[in-house]
Formats: sequence, structure tokens, C-alpha cells
Amino acid sequence: MTSIKTIGIAGILVTMLALTGIASADSFLGYSTSGSSLDVTGVSFTSSAGASALGTYASPSALLYKISANGFGTTPAQGTMSAFLKYNSMTPSSNFIYSESASASGFISEFSKTISVSF
Repeated sequence: MTSIKTIGIAGILVTMLALTGIASADSFLGYSTSGSSLDVTGVSFTSSAGASALGTYASPSALLYKISANGFGTTPAQGTMSAFLKYNSMTPSSNFIYSESASASGFISEFSKTISVSF
């Protein structure tokens, strides 16, 4: 069996202050991680992670993680596969937490998952 782990940090964000001054700024603190774990034989896979922001906001407005894995030809992969995305943002007035994961085990013909969050 081959074990593969991927971790993508779409952004570890530190406290950001508005350019107008500390007194009127709404600070932002947050983090996001995404990744996958494969413990399989006979697998072909791709994965990607990304984040996007609108305007000049400090926090991202969308996060995305994709994975696609399958065996070769008509032979399925054998083992376990999983994917995850975790996001947490905090401001003085709110706290937003999002987490999603998916997994498969055994003989796996195809494992495809897109995890996204927009806010």
C-alpha cells in the first residue's frame, strides 16, 4: 500500500486592521486548512485547494478543495481515501466555523469530492 497525505493552507490569516486607523477597524483572525489522506494500492489522483477574496476585505470570501481519485482502467483502487476542509474566522462581533469531510474504503472505482464554502 502507498500512503499519501496532502495539506493545503489556503490562508493563515492574522489580525488585519483597516487603513483608517485602529479605533475604527474591525480586526479579523482566522485560519483554514484542507487536504486529503490516501492509503491505497493502484490509484491515480489529483487534488487542488484555493481561496478567493472580494475587494479589500481581509477575510477570504470563498474556499475550495477538490480531489479526484480512481483505479487504473477497470481495476479499482484498494484501501482508504478521505478529504477535508476546515475554516474558522473570528471578529470582535462574530465567530464562524465550518468543517466538512468525506471518506471511502474498500475497493474504490472512483472517489471525487468538491468541498467549498462561500460567505
